[in-house]
Amino acid sequence: MFILDPIQRLGSLVPIRNRILCCFILILSSAAFAQEDLLNKLVGRILVIRNFYTEPLLRYDSSGHIKHHAQTGEWTVAQFKIEKASLTDNGFVLEGKRIAVGYNHKEGSVAFYALDPLAIKVEDLPSDTLTQQKLDELTRQIFVVLRDEPETVPEYWRDLVSGNVVADKDENGHKIYRLKGTPPPKQSQPGEVASEMMAPAQSTPIYRVGGNVKPPQIIKHREPKYSDLARRLGYEGVTVLQLTLTEAGTPENIKIIKPAGFGLDENAVQAVKDWTFKPSTREGRPVRVVVNVEVNYRMR
Repeated sequence: MFILDPIQRLGSLVPIRNRILCCFILILSSAAFAQEDLLNKLVGRILVIRNFYTEPLLRYDSSGHIKHHAQTGEWTVAQFKIEKASLTDNGFVLEGKRIAVGYNHKEGSVAFYALDPLAIKVEDLPSDTLTQQKLDELTRQIFVVLRDEPETVPEYWRDLVSGNVVADKDENGHKIYRLKGTPPPKQSQPGEVASEMMAPAQSTPIYRVGGNVKPPQIIKHREPKYSDLARRLGYEGVTVLQLTLTEAGTPENIKIIKPAGFGLDENAVQAVKDWTFKPSTREGRPVRVVVNVEVNYRMR
């Protein structure tokens, strides 16, 4: 007599309808595992939230558009470190920490600081539509690569996020910053005539301070505001700006070349715009110059 082994016997007793259902469940489970694997590729990454939203919970539709009114801030406090990714009934959720860009004075380099918990939910997304292509589309819509899209930040940030700022060392070995189009600094000798900078024949010459070009003097300035976040966390920093001073002593073409982070840099730009200078002079006549201005933030 032929006897079925246990596996065969069980299979023969399960109705065909139930076996089809079991196979369907297995297919769904496999699809879910594949989608979780896609999401897990995002874990550990630090991404910049497009539009620099500040809320602790951000909800998006299946096209990557925000579903609610959200306050916007600065890109230096809109980084998101993804620590967990999971599927939901109608999409997925990314959980982690908001990250602020700051400066580590001991290391002399940009640093990242973990702030409050942050979650991003993508909703209205059918479970069978989360493919690699769809996830890539959502990632591009929700997050931004600043170097690829510098127009997403104000003009005074664009050289920095585009990689157009370089670091040099002065004669004392201190790190200094400049735009790539600006010649590196050199120590001027007494009586040396300063070279013209960025001065096409048809435009007004722009000089660098040194030699027979006398430095400008600050006549009137107002202190920049401390950002609420920096004050709450007791963070201190220095923003370095490069700007052009006109013959009238008016600041123009302000660029951030070393950020303090934590939302402080925008306040520095807005404050320096209103500063009044006694202009630089060359042989007694006012001239346009490019200068660096440091704005220090210290808790009092």
